[in-house]
Amino acid sequence: MGQRFYNPTDIRWCPWHQVGELLPPPPVKVLVITGKSSEHRAEEMANQWLSDYEVESLSGVPSDPTVASVSEVTERVKSAAADWIIAIGGGSVLDTAKAAAVLANHEGEISGFLNGEHRIRHPGVPV
Repeated sequence: MGQRFYNPTDIRWCPWHQVGELLPPPPVKVLVITGKSSEHRAEEMANQWLSDYEVESLSGVPSDPTVASVSEVTERVKSAAADWIIAIGGGSVLDTAKAAAVLANHEGEISGFLNGEHRIRHPGVPV
């Protein structure tokens, strides 16, 4: 019997100044994840448009992320206990944020998910 992968997706976008409209009303803890080139955008967003939210920033996600760098971001997502994640940047930042969001709600090392030893059983932190 074949296997099934169900991936519901709700993609929303808006101008920068309306980003708070995509989030549930405060109090919500938001983790903003960026690469190095978008650090200033995270500060701007936190100070101007997310001032009613508890915001923490994580910058410096590398291009071509490694298992180790995704593990570091995952640990930061766990320690931040974020309700939502906002990822600002290119594909490496977005992919790292999505992986960390899912892994933060699961036990086990990344390698266990990559080799099929562990399965994704719960939704991740909303991104």
